[in-house]
Amino acid sequence: MEPEILIVNNNQEDLDELAALAEKSGLKAACFLTAAEGWEQIEKGAPDFVIVSRSLPDQGKSLLRQISKLGSRKIPVVLLCDEEYLSPETSPEKGVDLYLTRPFAPTSLSSIHHCLAMMRDHENPLLKEKDKTITRLQQEMEDLQEQIEQAFAMSNQTAIEAEMAYIELNTIFRAVTNGIVLINQEFKVIRFNQAYQDLTGLSREEIKGSRCHDIFPYHLCGTDQCTMKQIVSGRLELVEQELERKMPDGAIRHFHLTATPFRGPDMKLIGIVVYIMDITENVLAKKALEESRAMYRKMSLVDELTGLFNKRHFNKTLEFEIDRAERYGNNLSLIMMDIDNFKIHNDTYGHHNGDVVLSRLGEIVAGCVRSCDIACRYGGEEFAIILPETPGESAITVAERVRKALAETEFYPNPDEAVIKTLSLGVAQYSKGEKLAGLVRRADRNLYTAKKSGKNRYVFDQTP
Repeated sequence: MEPEILIVNNNQEDLDELAALAEKSGLKAACFLTAAEGWEQIEKGAPDFVIVSRSLPDQGKSLLRQISKLGSRKIPVVLLCDEEYLSPETSPEKGVDLYLTRPFAPTSLSSIHHCLAMMRDHENPLLKEKDKTITRLQQEMEDLQEQIEQAFAMSNQTAIEAEMAYIELNTIFRAVTNGIVLINQEFKVIRFNQAYQDLTGLSREEIKGSRCHDIFPYHLCGTDQCTMKQIVSGRLELVEQELERKMPDGAIRHFHLTATPFRGPDMKLIGIVVYIMDITENVLAKKALEESRAMYRKMSLVDELTGLFNKRHFNKTLEFEIDRAERYGNNLSLIMMDIDNFKIHNDTYGHHNGDVVLSRLGEIVAGCVRSCDIACRYGGEEFAIILPETPGESAITVAERVRKALAETEFYPNPDEAVIKTLSLGVAQYSKGEKLAGLVRRADRNLYTAKKSGKNRYVFDQTP
């Protein structure tokens, strides 16, 4: 069986840890210390994705370039980097699809594998072929225009030739697989094929004599910017637009329209030929792909177990709020909290029951804060709340609310055994000129004091 993951990392410790995570996730991994070995494996068989360490020498960039030249065999690349490397100002690395930061979560590789699989599933072949298809259709339109013009030219010669041209025109309208309609200079439908009727969901009687905007309304219809008017006036020779239409059965469908002027042998304008293609599947596939990418972006900021923001988002947001408090003189408070005796709980009842406590605490914290507050899982059993524009005296009200709510919650690791868990909390208010590390250190110090003082309490001490 070909490896599902290829890992190239010159750090043996990281390599061993990622290999272990892959094995726990049921994924087959091939691990190499050099880019040359990794590329040799890719030439043998393409994995689902490649993890490349940012700490590799220049040969790492060379490997990214080699992968990017694979064309249709392009393999998704995940760049392994330190959390500090990623920031709002960091430009995306060329050839990199996703990022993986230390420390590694137990589900890191399985989450990436699942997300990339979703992206591949949603990358409908129709999307990849869209530009090629539209180009082909434009060429088909040009060929069709030429055939129609030739047919009308023939009709001016003799009655027999006119009849033959009529037959040829009929053949063209029937042969085209997508919708085609001919409208005159008053925008009335004068000719259409069966595919056009099928696209509209209307009867022939409903279509005959109707105007183009009655069937496919567009927001510019009836204005001077109407694209059909611009073709009639000679300002445009080609119009392409996408629009959606509510069908008779209530469904919403999406269409791509290509319109060109239709001229007679003397080059006088007779009307407009409109070629219509149903692109609903393309639109839905693109939307699904965007949603899957948005979901992965959210996954990179949110802790999966508790639903709160993760430490990476905590650091970025706290830095931003400190800058804002310093610039405008606003209040800012920070609460750090830790579940009392959590290791004993895990050792006694198992990690699954420990996860139940963590998940419930996440719900409690989320329910005790305002929409402008930022609640995070800082790591392990430690949580944090950033409270913008909040003095320390108000922050202790939130701290007490969270502490009380957890202390009143019963957990049942065994059906007949109720267990109460408690919290120790440290509250600190931002002091002018203070850095992020200093504010976190004071909140942690107050948390430690709460632990030493008997636990199940908060401590608010503004001593530097």
